[in-house]
Amino acid sequence: MRCSLYVHLPFCRSKCRYCDFYSVADREELIDGYLDAVAREWELHTERTSVELTSVYIGGGTPSLLSMAQWEYFGSLLFDKLTLVNDAEWTVECNPESFTEEKARLFADMGVNRLTFGIQSMQDRELVTAGRPHTSHEVLKVLAAPVLRRFRSVAVDVIYGLPGQTLDSFADTLRQLLYKPVVRHFSAYELTLVEGTPFGRHRSLLPFPAEDELEEIVHVLGTAADRYGFRQYEVSNYARMGYECRHNIGYWNHSPYIGLGCAAHSYLHPYRSWNITDIAGYCSRVREGLLPVERREKLSAEMAGREMIFLGLRQRTGIDEERFTAATGIPFASMVSKTLLERFRADGYLEFDSPCWKPTKKGLLFADFMARELF
Repeated sequence: MRCSLYVHLPFCRSKCRYCDFYSVADREELIDGYLDAVAREWELHTERTSVELTSVYIGGGTPSLLSMAQWEYFGSLLFDKLTLVNDAEWTVECNPESFTEEKARLFADMGVNRLTFGIQSMQDRELVTAGRPHTSHEVLKVLAAPVLRRFRSVAVDVIYGLPGQTLDSFADTLRQLLYKPVVRHFSAYELTLVEGTPFGRHRSLLPFPAEDELEEIVHVLGTAADRYGFRQYEVSNYARMGYECRHNIGYWNHSPYIGLGCAAHSYLHPYRSWNITDIAGYCSRVREGLLPVERREKLSAEMAGREMIFLGLRQRTGIDEERFTAATGIPFASMVSKTLLERFRADGYLEFDSPCWKPTKKGLLFADFMARELF
């Protein structure tokens, strides 16, 4: 079987004020036992089926928080046992404050060929407000490290909509990051306020940008991407030509993937599953020789079709009618209103390049709106 692999390392030095992902702060004593459990989970997945990986993504949490010794240990437990295709993409997420050139050299020696850095902002005041543990100076130092030349691609993440963020401050963040030749991919996410996070609890007290300011920020984002040679290939993702994230494209295109670790998701058609969201419970289940699945569901053809439409409208490659029908068994024309599609084309949101309905640059701004209307 060919698929992608995601490994969740849910350890952080501190919890950011906007973060709703499963992670634990300041619990580094749990790491070694957790690594043992993740390696055992992989064994459980592959006891009956040989797996060849097209991409590997180590995310978190803060994977770069692990020490050199822990990375070497994890390599012997898990990475040495993976079978990858010749041109596999292998990504590790890093934070500037826990990144070192020594770790980067070890990653490269293991076969990692892509690093992505959680930057979020290049304004120190915004970083402090968001609870990020690094400074803009640390970011510049990391991005100047000669060892980064050993990787095929380096990516950065930024957030817009942070408290106190202005048009000028966001433009400056983009300028400081995107002009660097070493940066070949970036993701720009609009801040989502989630109840239970500090930002969510105090939303009425914090100076978030107004709606019209966010619209201007999105315009600045597109202009900066064009200026520095980045092409928008998904609503939140931009890359220099040939440096798109293949792992994420696999998710969006409904390709199979296995997720290891707490709260990780897997999709092996037609089933999707979620792992236990608790380190102790996760490790206990794996020690018993059982896959740590908390929930499992079978996707109907209609559910899969709806997801393909929603995700396709968020990508410049769009929705391929023939691939849609082959994957779901449902004719594309019977799932959507042709009248609506033609209206979106007339409004400049879509273009039709048979057999694909592709969102325009303008249409990517209205991807969720189009999906709601079509459904």
